[in-house]
Amino acid sequence: MIAFTDLLVFCLGAAVGSFINVVILRTQAQQSWWLGHSHCPRCGATLRWFELIPVASFLWQRGQCRRCYTRLSWQYLIVEAISALSFVFIFRVFGLSWATASGWLTISAMIAIAVYDWRWSLVPDEFSFTLIATAILTSWLMGNLLIDIILGAVLGFCFFGLQYVLSRGRWVGSAELLLGLGLGILLGWKWLGLALLVAYMIGALGAAILIATRRAKRSSLIPFAPILMFGGFIAWLWGPDVVQWYLRYALGW
Repeated sequence: MIAFTDLLVFCLGAAVGSFINVVILRTQAQQSWWLGHSHCPRCGATLRWFELIPVASFLWQRGQCRRCYTRLSWQYLIVEAISALSFVFIFRVFGLSWATASGWLTISAMIAIAVYDWRWSLVPDEFSFTLIATAILTSWLMGNLLIDIILGAVLGFCFFGLQYVLSRGRWVGSAELLLGLGLGILLGWKWLGLALLVAYMIGALGAAILIATRRAKRSSLIPFAPILMFGGFIAWLWGPDVVQWYLRYALGW
């Protein structure tokens, strides 16, 4: 029964992931999210229903258009798979509840932000404000105290705001201020620090690897939103478990 429920949630998440791809690509192309049929980006052929099955269609078509044989971006498969798995993880934590439904909206916004910034080094304001709105709803449904939400929002905004002012926008952009605000609302002040710690550790490790392999220079700009969203996701779902693991195995407490 649990496996069947997980499968249903996985399929729902994959379908939402397909829509997230539409939102990302059409936002970048300045097109409507809702109007127009899905089509091949190369030949423009309208896709039929069996070409729009999340995850399965990409694998069945071997990642290419059935008509012009153009290789399709791996973004389609990756976003659908990540969305599907994230939906399952959220369902496992919160069960069948309104917090789960709201959490699915929140993770959808987080995925869209991460992918858009990864590809174009930019976070559209509508994505950031969507995260803030869904974070407010999710945090409330999770039963977070109002004082925790307010403190988290202030700390998240001020953490990146201070960096923005001191560096005159060289270290972080204005988007990070809104993302810090959204994560602060979602996590509260207690777990915001863990999200930032995870994000900066992964960012530092990733940058070191890229520099060591000469895929980037010290002056290169690395998209931070994907890392920040990942850190927020970890702290959101497994914050207490991560802290407990660290205290037990890393410090031996």
